[in-house]
Amino acid sequence: VKPLTLDTERADLLEAFSSCGGIMRAEVRTAAASGVVFGMVQFSTAREAQNAVAFKNGVPIKGRRVSVRLWRNRPH
Repeated sequence: VKPLTLDTERADLLEAFSSCGGIMRAEVRTAAASGVVFGMVQFSTAREAQNAVAFKNGVPIKGRRVSVRLWRNRPH
């Protein structure tokens, strides 16, 4: 989930995404190199994660429209 405002907290992600399904984990981080604030939300099922992309992509969180995408593990 990006870009987020500098004052976005975990509770904001929980509030924004709780309607999509069971949240197992939510984190707000800042990219060291760019300073971009982003979030990660992990759902109980893949279907719930897909719902988040379908229903929350482009929706504002704390006044800023965000991009919501699925994260996939990449092989090392």
